Amino acid sequence: MEFVGTIFGEIIWGLGEMAIKIFLIIIPLMIGLEILKGYGILEKLTRPLAPFLQRFDLSPAAGVPFLIGQFLGLSYGAGVLIQSSREGKVSPHEMWLVCLFLSLCHSLFEDTLLFVAVGANFFVLVGFRLALAIGVTLLFSRVLLPRRVN
Repeated sequence: MEFVGTIFGEIIWGLGEMAIKIFLIIIPLMIGLEILKGYGILEKLTRPLAPFLQRFDLSPAAGVPFLIGQFLGLSYGAGVLIQSSREGKVSPHEMWLVCLFLSLCHSLFEDTLLFVAVGANFFVLVGFRLALAIGVTLLFSRVLLPRRVN
């Protein structure tokens, strides 16, 4: 019985440590994001993305969650996307397309660098991920899920 208690103790200790690490990473990121939003820096960073986003039938407002998802990952990008949707900045159509793109290509540099560390080619990975995400998202935005005009 002591063995079971030891296992559960280690599990609880490990979960506690992981929760603290996540807390120490996520909270500063959220604070930083709010500071960037408050000073309008995020909007300035997403302005150059506008022509790219337009090809997918996305507004400049969709650039913020798009950019966050590319650099900080799918979970954090999804959180920003949900918040943007609740604020009325991103339509359900745009939300769907950003989710589609990010599901195929998120944390572009972070994930790729992890694979490079074990011997993968950076340019092949980035090129393939971007090409796949762009192709599939264009297909959905133009053919399979065009915005309905009333």
